[in-house]
Amino acid sequence: MVVSGDFTPVQAIENTCPIDFCIPPCMSGSELDDEKVFYYDARDNRNSALARYATAENANGSVAMASRALEATYYQRAMDKSSNKIVTHLFYDTLNFHQDTLDTWIENLELGSVKISLALQQQSQGNYPEATAALGKLKR
Repeated sequence: MVVSGDFTPVQAIENTCPIDFCIPPCMSGSELDDEKVFYYDARDNRNSALARYATAENANGSVAMASRALEATYYQRAMDKSSNKIVTHLFYDTLNFHQDTLDTWIENLELGSVKISLALQQQSQGNYPEATAALGKLKR
């Protein structure tokens, strides 16, 4: 590059910015994959506990129902913790950001306000069946 004219070169200091685009609380690729597997395992275990809860309810087994309710609650908490970690990672990871992935994991947070927000987003984009489906996922 050729520069000509009346100018004064500016001395600059070395750029000390980190080269990582995802600083903590980000996870490595394998940690993120492990967290996703943990979430899906917890979801399967929660669904199994809810099925056993329904069986105990039909058999009028109040002790078994209480045990299954606690088990389902434990796994729901594990799911919430895991999906929150993943969403936080996705917010900080500017290098590998994908809106669809973020939307999926935000939806996995299992919060009513999230379902309403996603429904409003779908509605604003003219996706009325998807908006209705998002509202249908609200827990009663």
